Amino acid sequence: MLGCSSPHYACPEVIKGEKYDGRCADMWSCGVILFALLVGALPFDDDNLRQLLEKVKRGIFHMPHFIPPDCQNLLRGMIEVEPEKRLSLEQIQKHPWFLGGKNEPEPEQPIPRKVTIRRIQSVSELDPDVLDSMHSLGCFRDKNKLKQELQNEGENQEKMIYYLLLDHKERYPSCEDEDLPPRNDVGEIWGKTFFKHFIKTRKQSSGADDC
Repeated sequence: MLGCSSPHYACPEVIKGEKYDGRCADMWSCGVILFALLVGALPFDDDNLRQLLEKVKRGIFHMPHFIPPDCQNLLRGMIEVEPEKRLSLEQIQKHPWFLGGKNEPEPEQPIPRKVTIRRIQSVSELDPDVLDSMHSLGCFRDKNKLKQELQNEGENQEKMIYYLLLDHKERYPSCEDEDLPPRNDVGEIWGKTFFKHFIKTRKQSSGADDC
């Protein structure tokens, strides 16, 4: 499912080498992705691979207080160690947080614009905040390799993600700006919009089967 090839996104049954249902495994990974979108960090992380795998097996993670209760409920249902208790794709789409939106501000609808991807001449041109954000997602653990890819002449997924994050940062420069919602609110709105699109894409590609 994921191009990251990272144990950070793998479910416990995969880590243990047990027989597993790919659809249930996907729902765990989707939960990790949603957590990363909302928090800016992974629920399970450790520099030591063995310790990381043990954390995934236990399935115990810290839930930040700023995540709304209904979203916490969804995350715990997706990042559930026992596959038979884990939420299915259909259950996720019927969850109150997924369906919600009546009492929250509408996502910004800017005039569509193309994010320009240009060549980066040197490491000094790279935005450290954006690099940290990419690193925290788990897909780009090797910072040196990431910097090399960003300086390549051609277009690649690293540059695409980098410039999308940079564009988002430039449009929401500071949570101190009174004209903008608090950063956590912006993150939830953006995260929910992206996650809904992601889940719908998963439904189309998987044939809408339950786990």
